[in-house]
Amino acid sequence: MKRRAFLGAALALPCLAKLSRSRLTIIADESGSSIDDWIAFARKYRLEALEMRAIQKDGNGVMLDSMAPEELRPIAKRLATEGLRVSFLNSALLKYTLPGTVPVTKEDWYEKLYARLHLTPETMYASRDERLKRALDSAHILGTDKLRTFAFWRVKD
Repeated sequence: MKRRAFLGAALALPCLAKLSRSRLTIIADESGSSIDDWIAFARKYRLEALEMRAIQKDGNGVMLDSMAPEELRPIAKRLATEGLRVSFLNSALLKYTLPGTVPVTKEDWYEKLYARLHLTPETMYASRDERLKRALDSAHILGTDKLRTFAFWRVKD
């Protein structure tokens, strides 16, 4: 079962139908590949907010915190127009191998993204302060004060 189908089935349960949806969110790109898909999913399950992470652009996933402000503003405006708020901006900050360590596992989607962008753990580590500032600015544009991040790929010890 795909996550999208699981989420839809869970949200359709009668026991959840009467609960407030104000604190319930999903990661938008898990519900579809376009902003129209996200909005349709949110409407169908009466969600008030979405967690934002990535969007499909030219056939590739693009992390929202790496997009230019002029690309993010129309997304924020569209969500606001639809009455949806952004609960979290999910960032890939520190979601890579800490230089000098060996990860137990990696996520293929991110590794392909980093390879396509010619990013290495060393270059991402060196630019972490600038990437954090960009992520905070992106969260502000999207109207949220919550930024989710990671603490590098898991290591054995």
